[in-house]
Amino acid sequence: MLGATASWIREDRDASTCELTVDNRPVHRFRYPGFSSYERTRKVRGRVAGDPGYVAVQQIPGIGPTLAAVLVAEIGDITRFTRAEQLTCWAGLTPTHHESDTHVHRGRITKQGSRLVRWAVVESVQILPATTTVGRFRDRVAARRGHNIGVVAAGRRQLEYVYYALRDHHVRALDPALNRAPDNTIHQPATAA
Repeated sequence: MLGATASWIREDRDASTCELTVDNRPVHRFRYPGFSSYERTRKVRGRVAGDPGYVAVQQIPGIGPTLAAVLVAEIGDITRFTRAEQLTCWAGLTPTHHESDTHVHRGRITKQGSRLVRWAVVESVQILPATTTVGRFRDRVAARRGHNIGVVAAGRRQLEYVYYALRDHHVRALDPALNRAPDNTIHQPATAA
């Protein structure tokens, strides 16, 4: 994860809550008053592991248990967003847009939104091999526009996959059965001889 440290649980002083932290920054807080530390740890891991969105997000290449927990906890209720583009805009992964009459200028990403979500998707994209769908996309954009722009563009695509995983609990765009190249042969009906 390129220098970042993640821990599942850090207890608060009152011993009634615990939280998921990344680089000592809280990502999500769980409240379990009256339980011991071991019981809280077990409950938090069970709660995250039982989430169908958490399981679906881990099916995306490059996203493991820690990044999936960060994404699920930071994004929260996915029904707040009606489209994947709204999630990427909320995370600050869309370019700025300045338009006047016929002149259009697209600049850097807005960086408005959750830093942890941006961090998680960029980290997940950087480790992908070129054989994956997002890895090929990253390399194709990087060849034209540069490495960093390719990584951010692929991170935006990765976050769109996270949206569909959280909403549908399955990402059809990554399904190998649906991503086969179309058969270009022309099928002609058999003639009776």
